[in-house]
Amino acid sequence: PFSTISVSGTVYNDLNGLTDNLINGIPFNAGGLYAVLINTATNNIAAVQAVGSNGTYNFNSVNGGQYYVLITNVHHNVGNSACTASVTSNWV
Repeated sequence: PFSTISVSGTVYNDLNGLTDNLINGIPFNAGGLYAVLINTATNNIAAVQAVGSNGTYNFNSVNGGQYYVLITNVHHNVGNSACTASVTSNWV
C-alpha cells in the first residue's frame, strides 16, 4: 500500500462534447476554475487547487484512500463537506 499519492488531470475544451467518445479538445482554463479533491470515506474536501492556464491541476502528497475530483468555478475550503460542480451551464 502507498502512504501518499499524487492526483493530477487536465481540463479540456472538447467542442464536440464527447459525442465521438474521444477527449480530443484542447487543454483549457476559462479563468477562475478550481479542482476540488473529495475524500469518499469522509465526504469532505481534502484539497483545492487552482486549474493552471494550461488546464492542468495537481495534488501532491495526498494520503492514500479513495477520492474524486470536481471542477468548479467557486473556491471551497478544505475540511468542508463535499461541494457540487459549479461551472457554466453548457459545460460537462
